[in-house]
Amino acid sequence: MELSAHTVNQKYSEYVQPLNQNLFKLLDPRLQNIDPAWTSKKILDYGCNVGHLLRTSENKINPKNYTGLDVQKHTLDIASTEFPESKFILSNSYHPAFNKSGTDNFPHILEKFDIIFCIGVFTHCDMQYIKQHINFFKSLLNKDGTIVFSIWEDFHYLRYIDFFLKFRLNITVPKEVYQPFNNSIYLVDREYAITDQEQLGIQTVDWLETFYKRDYLIHEIDNLKFPDGPSSLHSIFTITP
Repeated sequence: MELSAHTVNQKYSEYVQPLNQNLFKLLDPRLQNIDPAWTSKKILDYGCNVGHLLRTSENKINPKNYTGLDVQKHTLDIASTEFPESKFILSNSYHPAFNKSGTDNFPHILEKFDIIFCIGVFTHCDMQYIKQHINFFKSLLNKDGTIVFSIWEDFHYLRYIDFFLKFRLNITVPKEVYQPFNNSIYLVDREYAITDQEQLGIQTVDWLETFYKRDYLIHEIDNLKFPDGPSSLHSIFTITP
């Protein structure tokens, strides 16, 4: 299936990974410094969508060692058709953007993995959700394994608002485009920004983007590292427990 380019106002419930960033070229230089043989290791790709990481690797990742996990069946149907040698697992775990009707249970997975990716998932989540999932990933990680995830940092906020203004989307941009905050800021329903996580009510909003200060991330998440690599839409972090 030929995938389209990014649709700026696409609903997350219908989301198909756009072709606006080559995930493999983004992640490979970072992982080469950790393990030059990472492409041959066992990989879990949480939020894999249509297998974009596998697709962009151009056969450098062994599909037999790749497991994709996602909450959206329509994307896994695409991925499993294109990559029949890989394993794809449908999860009904709750996610505030992609699976609002999901449960609080994590999927039951017996395998262990050397590398666990979580790209473009935490950009819509509060810190409690992020920490719960990192702990879940740790339970699936082989000894000396690595967790790789992306997140918005605070400096992405103005650029994100500019993205909306550039395309003149039919949305309400917050009047106070940027306001000082201590740890995190939440852009809710494309209408207003709040800085207190306790005000969020994450289960009730229709749309959410979250932005964090790096000092706060380092304080909240153990063994967090920021590996050098190509410029990316989100910041890329690694954890090596």
